[in-house]
Amino acid sequence: MGQGAARPSLCRADRLGLLLWPLHALRMVLGMVAYGAGIEAAQWAAGWRFAEWADLAADAVGVSVAWIVVSGWWRFQGRKQERAVS
Repeated sequence: MGQGAARPSLCRADRLGLLLWPLHALRMVLGMVAYGAGIEAAQWAAGWRFAEWADLAADAVGVSVAWIVVSGWWRFQGRKQERAVS
């Protein structure tokens, strides 16, 4: 990867956003990928930074992993509540 290191805070933001707006999960995921693309575009426009497809791909993978983790958590919580009611 270029000068930009992995952004662990972005992954936390994904999970937080998905937890706060569960009904808008697809919008949240697309928004976070667009945010990563915007950062890459800003780096390209700056001239002294490098925009790389690998960074954008890493952002997309991070968002996808966060979506999978949060979706699994939702399912687990739903099953847990079903068992409590039964």
